Amino acid sequence: MMKLIMSAAMVLVVATGCMGPSTGGLEVILKEGEKQAIVRIDDSSFAKRIVVEETIARRSNTGFLGATVKVRNRFDRDFPIQYRFEWFDGDGMEIQSGGRPWEQTILHGGAAAMLSATASDKRGVRFVVRLRRVE
Repeated sequence: MMKLIMSAAMVLVVATGCMGPSTGGLEVILKEGEKQAIVRIDDSSFAKRIVVEETIARRSNTGFLGATVKVRNRFDRDFPIQYRFEWFDGDGMEIQSGGRPWEQTILHGGAAAMLSATASDKRGVRFVVRLRRVE
């Protein structure tokens, strides 16, 4: 059974072209215990197609932080995307740097998808999920 730590239905949207490495799409950032996720937009045309509807962080009974991000395709045509979760400890250091590959899914027209992952280390307290279009 999972213990609900935090659910953020609200997101703060930040448009930027110069904050750190670009995903070519958008990033969703949430720290355990925070009530509001940050969505950083690197590609405004990508962000017009995708809306982040919900962000949830849960710590399991075994101590691992899990994350689920609900995204929706705003358009009526299929839209293939790639995404990757990254995990950070309390000091802001990445856990298992470069250890997760990009995953691919197709957001069907008007449909939502739940993107989920679990930290590989119990020290995880923050996650970033990076989304980009499939080229």
